[in-house]
Amino acid sequence: MIVAAAVAGPALASSRPAGADQLQSAKAQAAQIAAQIQARGAQLAVLSEQYDQDQIRVNQLDRQQAQTQSQIALTKTQVSSEQSNLRKLAIQDYTSGGSN
Repeated sequence: MIVAAAVAGPALASSRPAGADQLQSAKAQAAQIAAQIQARGAQLAVLSEQYDQDQIRVNQLDRQQAQTQSQIALTKTQVSSEQSNLRKLAIQDYTSGGSN
């Protein structure tokens, strides 16, 4: 048994530092991954805020477009009405011999 312990002893002793190195390497890798996750989380927060601001701007532009389209429709109605009035005045002026 002493021979077996003497032979196994150096093997066990040399495997412990290798295991410790592997553990240290795994911890470093885990820390690096955690840092990447944290950095991506920060990027996500920035992009999310930018998206929210862009959505607010899109909503503002949608409202502005709707108001502009309403104004265009109103202006078209006014133009049509004024054209009709102008036509009536032109006919009246023509039929009265231009005395108006």
